Amino acid sequence: MLTYAEVSDQVQRLAAGLQAPALSTIREIGLLSENRPEWALAYLAVVGAGKTVVPIDANLKASEVEAIVRHAGLQMMFVSGRWERTIVGFAPDIRLLSLESDSPNHWQTLNANPLDFTPIGSRDSIAALIYTSGTTGSPKAVVLTHGNLLANIEGIVEAILIDERDVFLSVLPLHHTFESTCGFFEPAHPGRGGRVRSVAEVQRSDRGDRRQRRYENVRRPLLYEKMYHAIRRKIQAAPLPKRLIVRVLLALSDLGWSSAGAGGGALQGAAREVRHGELSYFRIRGGGAPVPYPQILRASGLRLHSGYGMTECSPVISVQRPDDIRLGSVGPPLKGVEVRIDGPDSTGVGEIVVRGENCSPGYRDCPDQTAALWRDGWLHTGDLGRLKEGHLWITGRAKNLIISAGGKNIYPEEIEERLMVSDHILEAVVFGRTRPGRHGKRSTP
Repeated sequence: MLTYAEVSDQVQRLAAGLQAPALSTIREIGLLSENRPEWALAYLAVVGAGKTVVPIDANLKASEVEAIVRHAGLQMMFVSGRWERTIVGFAPDIRLLSLESDSPNHWQTLNANPLDFTPIGSRDSIAALIYTSGTTGSPKAVVLTHGNLLANIEGIVEAILIDERDVFLSVLPLHHTFESTCGFFEPAHPGRGGRVRSVAEVQRSDRGDRRQRRYENVRRPLLYEKMYHAIRRKIQAAPLPKRLIVRVLLALSDLGWSSAGAGGGALQGAAREVRHGELSYFRIRGGGAPVPYPQILRASGLRLHSGYGMTECSPVISVQRPDDIRLGSVGPPLKGVEVRIDGPDSTGVGEIVVRGENCSPGYRDCPDQTAALWRDGWLHTGDLGRLKEGHLWITGRAKNLIISAGGKNIYPEEIEERLMVSDHILEAVVFGRTRPGRHGKRSTP
């Protein structure tokens, strides 16, 4: 466990070392590790020293990591122990700073006097290069400036108030922009002082000294699916009278939420506490995919804050406010973020386009892709949705849209969500299939 004072001291010492004259020509520094406290220290030190951090997925193949290292032109990297030998194998000249205390390359050998540290950078300077393949092909390096990240953090803390009593459970890998912004920067925002616990930390506290770092395969939508089906199994195993009571209460909860928005929450009372060591409560935030089954999860007492974003927006675009929740929506845009629906159809659905200080200037060394991202002063997300009473609703990806023979728009994501409610379906994918000699497509599960 690290206090804010300890984090500040260690970050300033490491940042001072990174500002040594001998390292003045190094601009980008890689960060390749599983989630751990040292990851956060290295990230803050790099950006504080006026350099650009390049977070890399520790679950990539060695060949994929090598491609990123070469594309970014990295000369220095922070790495966990399991990657040291691999990196040396394909980049013997790179300077490695190991996160392992027993390594001769341990990063603390670079520490200097914290009094020698002077923060460098402006809101326009590049803070991070995020390599992402998204859903559209080969990896791209998304440029995020200090201003992009700060604007997003400022918008999030304005939308969802937190303080020193809040404890965040970090589930996703920190190289994800969503997790680093919402599960790392947000609780550490000045004046907030929240605490962050990782899944691995909780597991270690339960299992003695066994270190368990490989938990990157945990994904929030999958986590929610498991929670949903576990709740359903408990209900189905209960005696008939209890099952009937639960069904009535769920129906009343649905009625309350559909007719009164956030007012329906009165049916549940205060959020149920889910205690695990120091974890005082559990609020769910969506990330990476739609949050499934919001009604039954909300009725269980878990607090949901569904949101929407993309790496190119640092990443949050919109999020539900605790006092104004519309089931199925992803909430209103953050303060300072403009959202417009481009080319809406008769139902109001069109491509979601965005602009604001949180939006990336584009991709590194990819002018054509940057031009496709930014058109007419708006960042084009490639996602489809509608705006209703200030709230944003997502219907799917533009490239996944199925147009029937009758010209009707079919959104496969909506069908998939319905299919996944069944206890007999583990995963579902819906896609369009053309029919020879006929117009339109037929949706195929």
